Amino acid sequence: MPDRPQIRVITAADLDAVIRLAASVPEAPRWPRSSWEVYLSESDPPRQIFLAESDRELTGLVAGQMIGDICELESIAVTPTHRRSGAATALLAALVAWAGQHGASKVQLEVRSANNSAIGFYENAGFSRDGLRLRYYHDPEDDAVLMTLSLEPPPQP
Repeated sequence: MPDRPQIRVITAADLDAVIRLAASVPEAPRWPRSSWEVYLSESDPPRQIFLAESDRELTGLVAGQMIGDICELESIAVTPTHRRSGAATALLAALVAWAGQHGASKVQLEVRSANNSAIGFYENAGFSRDGLRLRYYHDPEDDAVLMTLSLEPPPQP
């Protein structure tokens, strides 16, 4: 069993490894290098990528951005050999915490309707299904299930 994953923010030194990871995991985005580079600088809207490492190996990533008071989870991907190690849960928790620090009222995502394990993962994390985008995905064609996690407002002083 792999070590418990360590979660950290992406740095410029990670870029090549992140691109290799994304190319090796079918669920990861196939973004051009310039799209990954946007996450390395201050941007408007705020964006962030958290990385999971286990045994000094990059094993997963989560990418999100703020749109107003909504955090859009753009991608979460874990290498097949590190699935069910807690990496996805830890990555999601890091993004949710970051979203809360940036004033998000909720985290939203879309997931392939055929990806029952991902839908179950998100439901276990507190997300609810709240819509469907027909034929959103291609190769293969699939609908997108829209899911939302409502965040608690911070306590008032």
